[in-house]
Amino acid sequence: MKAYKKHVKRLILTDYLDNRLGEKQKHEMDRIIAEDEELRGFLREARNKTVSPFSAAPVFHAPERIWVGVEGRLAELPPPANSRFWPGWLFDLPQSRWVWAEFGFALVLILAMTFVRTGGQSFARYDKDSQIEYLMFLTQGQAGAGVGESKTNIEKFFL
Repeated sequence: MKAYKKHVKRLILTDYLDNRLGEKQKHEMDRIIAEDEELRGFLREARNKTVSPFSAAPVFHAPERIWVGVEGRLAELPPPANSRFWPGWLFDLPQSRWVWAEFGFALVLILAMTFVRTGGQSFARYDKDSQIEYLMFLTQGQAGAGVGESKTNIEKFFL
């Protein structure tokens, strides 16, 4: 339950207060918040501390030349190092593409060699004839014996 409330609080701070939820999600969040006093208090406090102070703030319109300069500087910045998505920086290194290519080739080669070595069968190879002989050895004396007359080798071993 604690993790659930933590998730709802995170949604309140990120998407709910910014009106970025879809209609269905917003109704669901409204229902969840209405049912829980702790979440209602959290929403009130979040609004008072994060939204209300800025509602009366004056709107500042920066000149267009400032935005052009900001856009240019942002384009020059490298991507953030702590990105949660695919680590693109691995492929930005010139030699890294060759490393990945060599790794892929080695992996395909190992899989091909394993497939050829096993003859396309599963990795656990077994000999059916020897298993049948072993089973017959374990159950010898069982065929034709009456109830309780003789024990098999496996019964003698374990009992």
